[in-house]
Amino acid sequence: MTVKRVAGDGMKQLDVMLKSLGDKAGKVGWLDGAKYETGETIAGVAATQEFGEPSKHIPPRPFFRSTIAEKREEWKKVAEGYAKQIAKGAATTATAMEGIGLKAAGDVRKKIAAIWTPKLSERTIRERRERKAGKRTIGALNKPLIDTGVMLGALTNSVEDE
Repeated sequence: MTVKRVAGDGMKQLDVMLKSLGDKAGKVGWLDGAKYETGETIAGVAATQEFGEPSKHIPPRPFFRSTIAEKREEWKKVAEGYAKQIAKGAATTATAMEGIGLKAAGDVRKKIAAIWTPKLSERTIRERRERKAGKRTIGALNKPLIDTGVMLGALTNSVEDE
């Protein structure tokens, strides 16, 4: 099959749309400056949870890579919908990238909330219980990936220049 580029209004709009992307990148994750009260970066903790750290007896609890694998096709359909809106002049590329990023960040949050395995060690549960004694507890003491809710709440998306 051969695809032929034909000049016309649609092609002009597509050219404008592609040029407006420039060197933009949509990102989902934790901003470089996002830190816990301890000074530890949230992105670093997220990476440790994603890949595990055997030296600290932390098993991998993949939430980012698995969300990408599970939602990739869904995100493509969202992008296709935005492409049609852009071609009609009903949306901009910035709106599209922001919308796709919001969807992806939401899907990662849902995945984090859904993970219950591998179970936390009894030691971790005991440490949480001791640390939170007499304080308001967010979620279950035995819930992996969510202790204080900071990592979940700091997950964001952005559209940036590369």
